[in-house]
Amino acid sequence: MIRKIRLLGIVWLTAATLPLSAQTTTDAYLQVVHNSADPAARVVDVYLNGALAIPDFEFGTATGFLELPAGTHSIAVAPGTSTSVAEALATFDAAGLSSGIYLYRLQAGAEVLMRTMTLIK
Repeated sequence: MIRKIRLLGIVWLTAATLPLSAQTTTDAYLQVVHNSADPAARVVDVYLNGALAIPDFEFGTATGFLELPAGTHSIAVAPGTSTSVAEALATFDAAGLSSGIYLYRLQAGAEVLMRTMTLIK
C-alpha cells in the first residue's frame, strides 16, 4: 500500500525512518544529511527526543551513523540559532504510521523533490 506524506524538508534522514528499524534487538542507527539548499536553512539545529543532538548542522554535511536504542524517536529541526525544541520548523515522528511504502515531498523554496520511504516496524 502506498501512502502520501508531505514534509517541508530541512534534512534528509537515511538508514532509519521513525520509529527506527532495529539492527539488533537493542540498537538502531540513524544518519542525518542536511540537503536543503534553502538559504534560510543553511545552518540548523537537530533535536532528538526533545534534546539538542546536532547543533549548528550545516548544509551539505552528514553525520556518521548514530547508534540509538531501538524504539520510537522524534526528530525535530530548528533554526541554527534555536534555544529549544519549541522553535522547531519541522518534526519527524512516524510512531503512528504502519509499515509500508510512503511517498514524501521535500521542498526548499521553489525546489521540490519527491521520494519514497520504506518503513518497517
